[in-house]
Amino acid sequence: MKKLLIVLGSIIALFVLTIVLVPILFKDRIVSAVQTEIDKSINAKVNFDPSKIDISLLSDFPNLTLGVRDFSITGKETFEGDTLFAAKDFSVEMDIVAIIKGEPINIKGIMLDQPLINIIVLEDGSANYDITYPSEDEKTEETNTEGDLKIGIDHWEIIKGRINYYDQMSDVALSLLGVDHTGNGDFTLSVFDMETKTTAEDFSFAYDGDVYVAHKTLKADMLFGMDMNNWKFTFKDAKASLNEFSMSFDGFFAMPTDDYEMDLNFATTDTQFKSILSLVPGMYADGFNDLETSGEFDFSGYVKGIYNETRMPGFAVDLIVSDAYVKSPDVPLPIEKIAMEMHAKSESGDLKDGLLELKNFGLTIDKDRFTAQAVVNNFDSPIWDLSMQGSLNLDIISKIEPSDDFKMGGIITTNINSKGSYADVEKEDYTKLQTTGNLRMQNFSYAEKNAPNFTISNADMNFNPQSINLTTLKGNYGKSDFNLNGSLSNYIAYALDEKAVIEGNMRLTSTLLDINEMMGVSEEETDDLP
Repeated sequence: MKKLLIVLGSIIALFVLTIVLVPILFKDRIVSAVQTEIDKSINAKVNFDPSKIDISLLSDFPNLTLGVRDFSITGKETFEGDTLFAAKDFSVEMDIVAIIKGEPINIKGIMLDQPLINIIVLEDGSANYDITYPSEDEKTEETNTEGDLKIGIDHWEIIKGRINYYDQMSDVALSLLGVDHTGNGDFTLSVFDMETKTTAEDFSFAYDGDVYVAHKTLKADMLFGMDMNNWKFTFKDAKASLNEFSMSFDGFFAMPTDDYEMDLNFATTDTQFKSILSLVPGMYADGFNDLETSGEFDFSGYVKGIYNETRMPGFAVDLIVSDAYVKSPDVPLPIEKIAMEMHAKSESGDLKDGLLELKNFGLTIDKDRFTAQAVVNNFDSPIWDLSMQGSLNLDIISKIEPSDDFKMGGIITTNINSKGSYADVEKEDYTKLQTTGNLRMQNFSYAEKNAPNFTISNADMNFNPQSINLTTLKGNYGKSDFNLNGSLSNYIAYALDEKAVIEGNMRLTSTLLDINEMMGVSEEETDDLP
């Protein structure tokens, strides 16, 4: 018995000694292999301190874990000084058996603690992530692929990450803050399933100068079928949410050539009206849970076809809201009888085949009803038929839908009908543009941070195809007061084309115009002028 205990004790001691010594004995080889691979493959500044490298068998036995603290990659030449990647702690898990046998080191897992991933694409298409050297001998690439490192990743994790993507060529910007992400999938196989779970505390997305998503929380749980031979990724079980708005996805996305092929369907998984309200700027904040709401909505659509430099995939998006209601405890009156039916599509993907329909949009505040309808054909050169009637109480709306950036109030009453085509606008053939109606504003106010308050006590304007005739527009901008009347022409072209110029013949009377305040010049700056 004593001998057995001695033997067992010796085995345990040897095992512990092995766990302690293996990282020490093989550290130089591992660091050398990593450095060799970096020098051979990476055309960027890879910054790390060898004294901040830790190697251990204890954290994920029997795999060996290499950790690097304060690791970063910065660009050269065009992207000199730009950080592509940085992490407080960058850890990789390796196959200890391969290391002991002297075989190429096999990386099996990656963990990033507080990483920054910063991707930049310039207008000429050059990207800061394009940092790998071209192969020295591409002809022998298939027959000689063994190196100092092999990538056989089957799991990965990101903790509290930041991800920025700015593509100047496509005018796309994306930001993710507070990212927690886990994933697993065996990339040593050609066909396998990959599962990912992602949350982000702050998600924003902009395209072509317009912000479509601003500071929303994001959650996504995805199960993909991965076909690496054909670069085809199938959505097997995919769910995502922005704030309280949740959707499911199915279909596939593929990149077999330079073209992108896709057949994706999406639909909401929660039809309560309150969930879509969480996307409205200013709504999803303190007090959101106190809102009284009722009603349902349905949101669904698809994207199908090929995307490349000359083609767009076909698409359709449908949104229906039925008999919805919202009331804030801070506001005496609710917004009720909210309804709309919106359809947008282009089955071919060609903008000329685009169609947008807005049917039966309406809402009621107190006894005031506002309604609108619209049909727009041909997104490339729009042909429209739209109308809006009724009153909007901005005081009630702004309190139910508050914004941290601005405050708005007042009553707007309108009755406008417009029918025409952009082709006739370009020809200045206003006889074919059937635009009539009027708009009135009472006690309108607009205030934002670091800017003078803007108010309109009274405004009355009439519309015809050629011009907007302003009977009266009386208000204040900061200390300045103004009273305007006259007309503005070419307003339809100005609304549709950013290059168009609006023209007018206006009469202005005022008792005070503070030009310094209008131009944003402070009193301290004017005191410094000679």
